[in-house]
Amino acid sequence: QTEQWKALYPDIAARASMRNAGGALVVRGAEDLFFSVIVFAVMAAFALIVLLVRRRYVRGELGGPMPSKVMGGLSLLVFWFSYIGLVSWYSITGKNSNIEELLLVILGVGALCVSITTCTTLVTMRFKGLHEEDEEEDDAGFIEEIRSPKNNGLSP
Repeated sequence: QTEQWKALYPDIAARASMRNAGGALVVRGAEDLFFSVIVFAVMAAFALIVLLVRRRYVRGELGGPMPSKVMGGLSLLVFWFSYIGLVSWYSITGKNSNIEELLLVILGVGALCVSITTCTTLVTMRFKGLHEEDEEEDDAGFIEEIRSPKNNGLSP
């Protein structure tokens, strides 16, 4: 513990447990990091839901019908901007705001993320039939090639 450290952190240096200690680890802004990690985990969960829905109904994370691709990409952008916006807001003014403002902002962004996830799920479920019909047409041509006269109608 140097005099400079004691001047920077007088509240920690005054603690009884610190009087005989040789040093201390101080993390400034740890509450910002905690909030950032929690928001990141929630946004990652929303993104995983979108990817799992796309995998189930479109049979892949990429591709599929255009409305599903657009909604999937839009939802991921909303999650990204929501993360950046929430963490920036909290870092600048959120930690000094009252509980009502904190809840209002967090619940507002949460409602936006839930609604975009719901819309993406509904659009993906609605347009999944288009993708299946396209696959059936592609498969039909492939099956005809296998049963060509060269191999007497037998598959290789």
